[in-house]
Amino acid sequence: MSTTTEERRADRMIRALFAVAILAAVGFSFIYWYDDDTQLEGAFLGGGLVALAVGLIVWSHRLMPEGPFEEEYPDLRSPARTEAEVLSSLERGGVGRRKMLIGSLGAFGVAVAGGVVSTLRSMGPTPVSLAYSPWTRGLKLVTSDGTAVNASEVPVDSIVSVFPAGFTNSPQAPAVLIRLPPGLNHPLPGRSTWAPQGFICYSKVCSHAGCPVNLYNRTAYELQCPCHQSTFDVLRGARPVFGPAGGPLPQLPLRVEADGTLLADGPLSGPPGPVFWHHS
Repeated sequence: MSTTTEERRADRMIRALFAVAILAAVGFSFIYWYDDDTQLEGAFLGGGLVALAVGLIVWSHRLMPEGPFEEEYPDLRSPARTEAEVLSSLERGGVGRRKMLIGSLGAFGVAVAGGVVSTLRSMGPTPVSLAYSPWTRGLKLVTSDGTAVNASEVPVDSIVSVFPAGFTNSPQAPAVLIRLPPGLNHPLPGRSTWAPQGFICYSKVCSHAGCPVNLYNRTAYELQCPCHQSTFDVLRGARPVFGPAGGPLPQLPLRVEADGTLLADGPLSGPPGPVFWHHS
């Protein structure tokens, strides 16, 4: 059956609206990945849904048969002539012939679904274990700006905040490097080589509540946490001597290269952070 001028005009309008909806859905995904402007994301997504809704409304009002359709009850089977007329009406409404419109509608669905799936990126990276530490054998000790720490630049009785090279943003990475006067350290069993030339290093994450342990008493050789005043004995494996901390700060074994570069000679002696993280 031939279509009228009004139907052809409606057909073109619906295609245009569906095209706008598809482009808006693609635009939403693009903004999400390359700009992350929430206002633009909302504008593209809202605009696409509006264009889709208007297209469906035009389709239902301009192309679908208006009725009313009646049939006598209880004769459930329509006469062959009635069935032919209904099929003809449906054909006239574009259900059978207007594959392009149906394809456009499907393309919009795919575009929107792709945008929705892409937002899974907002869930962030896979969380790591609370016992994780980036410290491994051979990593350089660096400052927060990535500068390697050299033994010749660290005076006796000084303290430096250090990180493993490449992991300055890791929350389990911060450590404190202290250079002790010769002969003062009392290493724990198995740690006799961990503090060469008086350099000793402990995790900076407090074993009580995870605060940064960044206060150093040079007279008593103690590290102190500013949050709850936990105090750790630097000369004896950073065991707690005051405050609520329930365990020592993990120690990092060190190695000094011929050029003075300080390296980790292995992982921390234990997982960094509050002790209750690691005990059920």
